[in-house]
Amino acid sequence: MWHLDIDIAGALLIFALRLADVALGTIRAVLVMRGIRPMAAAVGFFEILIWVFAISQVMSHLDNLANVVAYAAGYSSGILLGMFMEDRMALGVVVVNIVTPNGEDMARAIRDAGFGATGLTGAGGSSDVDMIRVVSPRRRSRELLALCREQCPGCFATVEDVRCVRGGFSV
Repeated sequence: MWHLDIDIAGALLIFALRLADVALGTIRAVLVMRGIRPMAAAVGFFEILIWVFAISQVMSHLDNLANVVAYAAGYSSGILLGMFMEDRMALGVVVVNIVTPNGEDMARAIRDAGFGATGLTGAGGSSDVDMIRVVSPRRRSRELLALCREQCPGCFATVEDVRCVRGGFSV
């Protein structure tokens, strides 16, 4: 059934092709979710082009266990690579919600850093709190969270993905 004569170059090619197509698939899915349609379609074209070549290599040498293992390993590695790439690309916009007891100082520091900030008053579990909502490019969200920790180490913050932004402070 399984043929153990291993073609290392063929297995590595299959691994690399699968790594690339799955990583592109992850990026495509994120682009679709963010509403970036033309780029999602272009990435999808190359994703499937690579996949067709990869699957043809596996199917024409299905008796070679190394090819099947390389295909599966490329798939799982491609997921990790795609997640890494998507994180580095930091596409899109987020809303950062910050809950803090000193909202005025926090909002001023956020605005001084070039972000727009909307302050709200709320009731926490044990005291009144201020909530600050900031719409930010995702690529700057780490900078914003670091600023919040610097201003108020005990503040509570959440980050939410946003599909569309209209009006307001420019991001």
